[in-house]
This record gives sequence, C-alpha cells and structure tokens, in this order.
Amino acid sequence: MSQSYHFKIVLLGPTYVGKSAISFRFTKNTFITAYDPTIEQTLSKTIEVDNKQIYLDIYDTAGSEQFRTLHELYIKEGDGFILVYAVNDSDSFNSVKDIYKDIVNITTSMNEGVTPLTLPPIIIAGNKCDLDDKVVATEEVQEFCNVCGCDFQEISAKHNKNISLVFETLARRLVEQQGSVQKKVGCSIL
Repeated sequence: MSQSYHFKIVLLGPTYVGKSAISFRFTKNTFITAYDPTIEQTLSKTIEVDNKQIYLDIYDTAGSEQFRTLHELYIKEGDGFILVYAVNDSDSFNSVKDIYKDIVNITTSMNEGVTPLTLPPIIIAGNKCDLDDKVVATEEVQEFCNVCGCDFQEISAKHNKNISLVFETLARRLVEQQGSVQKKVGCSIL
C-alpha cells in the first residue's frame, strides 16, 4: 500500500434510525438489538480502499432534538457524513433533508468569500431496508441525491447489507476530494 489517510466520519440523523447499529455493525460486526440513546460515541476502524489504507474515526451522534446544537460542532469537525433515515419513517427522511441544509449552511459560513464552495462528501443511507413496511420511496431519495450530488444507498444494519459499502464509498470520495482540484457546489433545492 502506498498511501494512508485519516478521516472523521460523522453519522447524523434523528433518533431510532439505527445510527449506533450501523456504527457497531461496521466496526465490531455486531448487531445491537436494544435501544440506548446515544449522546456521542466514537469508534474507529482501518479499511483498505483502492490499495490505500484509510483510518476512520466514526462519530455516532445523538439524534435527539435536545442535542441538536451539537450538530454544528460535528459538521465543522467532520470530513464526511452519513445521513441516516429509516425507510419505514418518512419524517426521518425529512429530518435528513434538514441536516443536509445545515451542512450546506455551516460549510458556506465557514468558507465565506471562497468560491466555488466545496461540500464534504455526503452519503444518504436508508436503514432498515429489510423491513416490509417501507414508506420512503427509493426514487424520491435518489432524486434528492441526484440534485444535491450525494451518494445514496439503502442498507440494513440488522442483516449487514451494504454497511461496508457505505463506509468504503465515503472513504473513496474523501480520498478523491483530497486529491482533486475540482470543487463542488451545494444543492440548489434549499
């Protein structure tokens, strides 16, 4: 392996969407069944992507509204983001759209006067795709991601479906962004 990288990945989303289940599944290959509200938890894992060693610090954040003020700090400190909603909860996808807007607004204010704006890589992850009561249409999320330039993946922490893929894709985007002189512009649907 020629190069190594170190990135801070932040999982953001409302409560009950499975952020902790995702981070535990990825770092420990364990599915947690009991719900224990998270304030903040940091896990780490080293992966290999495209012959590059990538060390990830994964911040599992609080989804509760009472800790929403911490989101600004996570957004300022994070290198890349996984925005998590539950496919069986349309309100959770609406929350993810709001979090995306927060990332754009905070990134814009941090880079005032700098154009074009470089957004950190973002993946929208629809967790619980193993459930039969899906209410958030894949096409709706894909359309949002196409407009905003985010990657999208439906996942299941319970069945370990596409969990590693999400983190590997985000790591790949971070490496690409770090090596690229091209800049991205934020979503225009704000």
